[in-house]
Amino acid sequence: MLFQRLVILPPTYHEFSGLSACLLDAAVSCLGIPVTSLNGYVLGIPTNSDFGRASVKSVDPQPIRAALQEHDIVIAAGGQTIDQSGRLTFLGRNSSDLTAVVTAAMRGEQACQIYSDVKSVYTADPNLVPGARLFPKIAYRTIVQMSRHGAKGRLSLVEKLYVSVV
Repeated sequence: MLFQRLVILPPTYHEFSGLSACLLDAAVSCLGIPVTSLNGYVLGIPTNSDFGRASVKSVDPQPIRAALQEHDIVIAAGGQTIDQSGRLTFLGRNSSDLTAVVTAAMRGEQACQIYSDVKSVYTADPNLVPGARLFPKIAYRTIVQMSRHGAKGRLSLVEKLYVSVV
């Protein structure tokens, strides 16, 4: 294989993340590149049953590893997971970064590159809050604490996965 990529689609609208994955799958397939998409039912990220803000309980790397054995590109619908009963759950708004980091850890990667429309850490989401202020400097521990209290990213889980977010 020339290259392997894992693409995580942001769950802008929970209902459409699976549809977006299918559409991207179709577009890449038209280019003649071996591709598949994985939704929350088969991704291998079981969670609790808190539908809109589910917490990752464990990870099973087998589905992604198997998909990458057969395809150059694997597309994952960001934020989609399943609970212990097999019901679809969602990690919450803006959880595609978390999905990317979890899947990087599942593959044994040491780093995960995140491309964002926000250049740094702000007091609030600058796309939603016009007066959000940029933190010129911020300690990693502070970001972890912010994530534990509801800020985007959920770095407390990222910390446990030993994956650097770049």
